[in-house]
Order: sequence, then C-alpha cells, then structure tokens
Amino acid sequence: MDIEKLPFRKEVTAYIVNENKEFIVIFSALANRFCKTPAGGVEENEPSDKAILREIKEELNLDIEIIAKSKIEYKWEHTKERIIERNLKFRGSTGEVFLAKINPPNQEIKIQEEEISGYKWIKKEDVDNYFATDTLKETARKMFEEFKEYF
Repeated sequence: MDIEKLPFRKEVTAYIVNENKEFIVIFSALANRFCKTPAGGVEENEPSDKAILREIKEELNLDIEIIAKSKIEYKWEHTKERIIERNLKFRGSTGEVFLAKINPPNQEIKIQEEEISGYKWIKKEDVDNYFATDTLKETARKMFEEFKEYF
C-alpha cells in the first residue's frame, strides 16, 4: 500500500455557540477517540454547508443556523500504522470550519449513541482540558481569534 498516494477525506466541523459564549464539544463513543467539536465527512458532490447541517442533525438531532464559514482549513494525517492496521482508504482529513447556533433555540439535544457518548458546553478557557491534539487546539484558537465576539 502506497500511503503517500492515498487521498485526504473532506470533512466539516462546527463550533455551535450559545448566548453564554460557550460551544458544544462531543465525546466519542468509539474506542481510542477523544473530545472534539461535532464533525463528519462530506459526501461526494455535497456542498460543505449542507454537509454540516446534515452531520449536526445526525449526531445531535439539532437544526442549526450557520452564522459564518471560517477562513480556517485544517489538515491532519493518520499514522502509517493506523492506516495499515485498519486498511483505511484515506491518509487523513482536510476540513472546513463553521460557526453556528441552534435554531430554533429551544431544541433538545439527542445524541447519536453509536458515535457519541456525551456532550458538554465549554468556554474557550477550557479547550486545553478537553482537546487532546494540537490540530484541535490550534483550530480552536484560530476560531476564537476570528470570531472574538462569539467567544
């Protein structure tokens, strides 16, 4: 397997904010995974804004309103061992980031238990306590800078 020739998967993630300047993080129900903002893959020929609306509906059973699409695009790679061990078809992911809010605001969050074990609203000061990877932390800091008024 020539790992260098594997494509990157296109994905989207959303910082869903509330009036208390907090945002939702989710906890993965999958083994050896971690806390992150809600995210998912973009299907072939699917616009990224439609993909994030679909992913949030699937993962949290929420309707959201996109406030803005960030200038940030992130990229991360699987380890070679993980690609070989799991026979992955992608070498990593590239992602687009959205800022959003729950709309209408009084919806009840209902997690997709196959993928998510829980969620929490956190403030930007708590990022280092929840995000384990440098990519997640760096993306968060860029979001806080780009959208200061929301965090």
